[in-house]
Amino acid sequence: MKLDPKEIADWKLSDQHLEDAIRELRVTGYVIFEGVLDSPRVHKLHSAFMEIFERYVAEIGDNRGKQRQGGVPLPIEGTFADPDLMGNPMVIDLLERLLGPDLVCSYFASDTPMPGSEYQPVHRDGKDLFPGVPVTVPPYMYELNVPLVDFRDDNGPLEVWPRTHLLSDFPLLEQKRDELRVGNGQMNVTTETGRPVSILASEFRDTSLQNFASGLPGQRVLMRAGSFLVRDPRMWHRGTPNRSSAARPMLSLAYGRSWYRFNAVTVQRAVYDAWPARVRELFRLASIDGALSREFA
Repeated sequence: MKLDPKEIADWKLSDQHLEDAIRELRVTGYVIFEGVLDSPRVHKLHSAFMEIFERYVAEIGDNRGKQRQGGVPLPIEGTFADPDLMGNPMVIDLLERLLGPDLVCSYFASDTPMPGSEYQPVHRDGKDLFPGVPVTVPPYMYELNVPLVDFRDDNGPLEVWPRTHLLSDFPLLEQKRDELRVGNGQMNVTTETGRPVSILASEFRDTSLQNFASGLPGQRVLMRAGSFLVRDPRMWHRGTPNRSSAARPMLSLAYGRSWYRFNAVTVQRAVYDAWPARVRELFRLASIDGALSREFA
């Protein structure tokens, strides 16, 4: 969706674009607002991210499969603390129309395939609310993804299966588990019996369900750096191989109903106090300087 410059300047969708975006999220499962962050801001974010990313790679390595790193929390400071990023009014207005006014941000991290990365297994984000119950639950969280470089066909763009968020919950990885970690091409899975099993990520990709999903017509999400991708995390998706010569970084934030805990977020008190009231409300359940949020105090 290409926005008018005034919509971006005011961070407010037109009535028609708001209606269109709501429909896309409800029916298709995702919507893209093209190139809403200007080049200087994207450059600052990219420079700050790559400095952190290189340190994380040295310390952690790849943790989401071969040559892929994701899910590592990012520090909410400096350029990352920009309220237009952490609580963008345009995005929050949209999500409040879908989830109600009691939103909470419970995740700020990144997803970055490096050169030589492979396909991820098709998956949903988060845990099923009612595993094994054949119903489709209402939406309870949306993710905002911000590409820091252009997403091209060759550099590992996200691949999605539109409308699969409307399917009932079932385990795409064909195993019920409490925890899933990926590192050096391996996944450490805790099964129903509580016994940890280490298997190769390729074993997940080659299951009958994964082959079925891979055979369905997915869509690669190609978009300019600085775009906003808002998506339903229940929609099937996966990372694709990065065949370029550079990393493909993407920032990820999750906003959900206040009772749903996707992850944990830590904020410095000085950063929190400097935010507008609406952004502070989004992070009211965060750990602020290591202290419990006011809602749990």
